[in-house]
Amino acid sequence: MLSTSVRVRIRSTTNLAVGDTSNASMSIINPVVTVTAPNGGETLNIGSPYQIAWSNIGAIGAVRIHLNRNFPTQTWETIADSVVGTTFQWNVTGGVTSNARIRVTSIQHSVVDVSDANFTITAPTLTVLYPNGGEVFGAQSVTTRWSRQAAPGNVRVGLNRTYPSGNWELLGTSTTDSLQWFVSGVNTETARIRVQLVADTSVQDFSNNNFAIRISSVQSRGNTIPDKFSINSIYPNPFNREARIEIAIPKAGVVSLKLHDIMGRDVGVIFSGELQPGVYAFDWRNDNLSSGTYVLSMEAGTYVERRTIQYIR
Repeated sequence: MLSTSVRVRIRSTTNLAVGDTSNASMSIINPVVTVTAPNGGETLNIGSPYQIAWSNIGAIGAVRIHLNRNFPTQTWETIADSVVGTTFQWNVTGGVTSNARIRVTSIQHSVVDVSDANFTITAPTLTVLYPNGGEVFGAQSVTTRWSRQAAPGNVRVGLNRTYPSGNWELLGTSTTDSLQWFVSGVNTETARIRVQLVADTSVQDFSNNNFAIRISSVQSRGNTIPDKFSINSIYPNPFNREARIEIAIPKAGVVSLKLHDIMGRDVGVIFSGELQPGVYAFDWRNDNLSSGTYVLSMEAGTYVERRTIQYIR
């Protein structure tokens, strides 16, 4: 019988006048178990550890722990069959749901409790944000960006120039949500980016569509050797997407053609490499500039020349 007014009396069997009674009342109750975590509103990540917790009143002994992924309609699956204590470390498993609940049951007393409200189980994800299809890059610096959900750690970034059949070139790894890399190599119209979680390569994402790499082509203009360095011409100027830049090189050496915005920040590298004496024309294309004024710089040893160039979208 349950009661909150129970006292114990002890008496001598040979002398009933000798005895004693509890000074105050005590209670006789059924054992109680109460789920405390997850108890509604939490988000658990697949593949990550989570500590299931419960409290108890009275001795409940070992408990069984069950999970319902679509409460209340789905069947209960066993997480642990016999746990002593008030916590259990669970490595969260799939599938994804927003209607999950935990049930803890005392094996000895058949007392039970269920999470008060639904909690969510989610999978780790990576999502490529840029480049994501349709972009055109010349020889320039590009910052690949992605978002992540429940996917901490290092991310590997790869480039495929002939998606989906080509090989993946490693561009680098990053613990943040971006990676800067310099566009070089073979031109292509079918490039895509892949981001992968280093710790679990099944967590990955790709550009939604192809982007293009169109590095400037260079043409030698005859056999004339000029007598000085110069940017001979930029045509057309203003330009839209594509311009031809002609330069004069009087002696062999490393030459760089770069584009900067009016604040001096790098926008792109049109060419960087060694040239023999001669006149060269570069067909340069960039679909990603904003309309405005830019500065074209040519550097060759100690020689530096700058020209303004207008871009119109």
